[in-house]
Amino acid sequence: MLNWMFRFRKKSRHAIPLILLPSSWRLDQGYAMRGDQDSLGWPLYIMILYAVTVAVSYASAESYKCRCLDTNAACWPSKRELNEFNCSVGGRLITPNPTGRPCHDPHYNPSLCQSLRNNYFDAYLRADNAGSMQWENWEDKGQETCSMDAPVSSKCHQGQVPVLGVQVEKVDDIQKAIKFAARHNLRVAVKSSGHDFLGRSTAHGSFLIWMHKFKNISIHDSFVPSSRCGKHSTPAVTVVGGVGWGEVTDALKPTGYITVSGNARTVCATGGYIQGGGHGSLSPQFGLAVDSVLQIEVVTADGKLRTTNACKDPELFFALLGGGGGTYGVVTSVTYKLHRSPSNFAGFFYVFSPPNGTVWSTATQEEILTIWARSSIALDEAMWGGYWVFNAQQFTLVFLAPSKLAAAKKIFTPILEELLQGKKVTLQFQYAFASSTFQDWHKTVEAIVSPKTGTDPVGDRVLMSSRIIPLSAMKDPRGTAKAILSALPVRNESLTTLIGNVVIGPGVRAADPSGLTAVTPAWREGIWHLIATHTWSWNSTEGQKSTIRNDLKAFAQALHKTYPDSGAYTNEASIDEPQWQRSFWGLSNYGRLIATKQRVDPQGLFVCSQCVGSEFWDETGNCPRRY
Repeated sequence: MLNWMFRFRKKSRHAIPLILLPSSWRLDQGYAMRGDQDSLGWPLYIMILYAVTVAVSYASAESYKCRCLDTNAACWPSKRELNEFNCSVGGRLITPNPTGRPCHDPHYNPSLCQSLRNNYFDAYLRADNAGSMQWENWEDKGQETCSMDAPVSSKCHQGQVPVLGVQVEKVDDIQKAIKFAARHNLRVAVKSSGHDFLGRSTAHGSFLIWMHKFKNISIHDSFVPSSRCGKHSTPAVTVVGGVGWGEVTDALKPTGYITVSGNARTVCATGGYIQGGGHGSLSPQFGLAVDSVLQIEVVTADGKLRTTNACKDPELFFALLGGGGGTYGVVTSVTYKLHRSPSNFAGFFYVFSPPNGTVWSTATQEEILTIWARSSIALDEAMWGGYWVFNAQQFTLVFLAPSKLAAAKKIFTPILEELLQGKKVTLQFQYAFASSTFQDWHKTVEAIVSPKTGTDPVGDRVLMSSRIIPLSAMKDPRGTAKAILSALPVRNESLTTLIGNVVIGPGVRAADPSGLTAVTPAWREGIWHLIATHTWSWNSTEGQKSTIRNDLKAFAQALHKTYPDSGAYTNEASIDEPQWQRSFWGLSNYGRLIATKQRVDPQGLFVCSQCVGSEFWDETGNCPRRY
């Protein structure tokens, strides 16, 4: 039942005329609050923007059924229907399997199993297998696993791996797959490469739309978006389907142009990366990946292919520019603006450790982070991009500077000297190099880290928590260091790894003054995208996994309290992110996003964890909540 109704009249193209407030929400001092969330306070005017029409679709749960997940149930497509559909998509109906299946009876294959073990961290292998996720916890369902490290005689569980799918190779395949899933009330999952830290590329009992084999790259000397949107043409690249960023950057090298891209070569250029915002080492110069997007084509829940840009369906275009993947439809192509590449790059790779193989004390960790926070302003102003990785046993720096090596060293040498002063750290590895292209820098880093991972080590079971640290925090570098370290759980302090993504800088802060993208406004005021991560093994107990999850949840809550006006990156965040609508997008953006979600997907065909509209579904994403 709905116990509140408001009418609202305002001359605004974003205003919504009616809001129905579910009974599980309450009014508190002019804010709308939901009882089962962490004090998510919504100003009433935002609640009005926040999807009034949702009540029409989602609140009347009686008119909806839970998704059909059981292959033996009467609701599941019959053999005849499956055969007919298979013929319609060129025989590309597939049955995805967990990565470790060849290591278990009755499918045990010794040579194939050993090959999998030898390539456990190979991102390319995982991208090439429809049922593989880059992070194995998203193949697991509780203790239902299919680990290649488990005994051969143990059962290989399907877990969260989809039970059926289609290998799409053209837009028509996607349209038919969407209509088939809607007709049979199937849970839909969309996977390109499986790089998803929140498990949005898979779901238990789901029907998979697999994009990996659908690829094309077109480079344009002069591109003007559809409907003649924009007065001037520009060099651009159109990326189709499951193309990885490594393929895009390689194709661009002869042209002298670059665009903001993911650091991992196997990450798809049209999937969750761009739909969540997208960052990379070039962001401090050119902005987030969404800031370079000119046009997007997407198949929505009605099976229609829509072309979107700043002039054609601008609200859907806005939603696709950071409003989250797996939510509004299946993106088939993205056209990116190209930027003239700087003529010089300088690269730096440093690894520090405690003296004599010890572990840094909390006081020493604070000193290191204080130095680094104080030094970050100079790197930020010089538009350096890169990453720092820190725990009680190691401090790693990987950076790219858009300048000659000598000029870059003048900036970095004083930082290095301060870190080494007083023998707080031991320099274990150093490498500085000059490069004339971004691609050469990227491949050098990849060769150092691991050529098989594409600079993104995969295969672990991992959860994370994150916060965008505002530029203003650097006014108090020691206070920032203390806040970050105090947010870490004491018992796991030495095991939790911090990853500082230095991917903001002047390029991101100045890129979107008109608010044309849906990403959290915190990006435009930040300096670091800070992540805490923790891993576990295939045979960890539910209690151990729960402890890790709770610790990372506490980290998110602590930084949320320290930086309440900041936000988090939807693609790299906690699965327990407090006030996730506010953190990922900001409340004013969320009102627009939920309205677009209702318009293009009124039945909620696309549902994923902490995605726009997911609060109207239960925690599994399979059944509508009953308000």
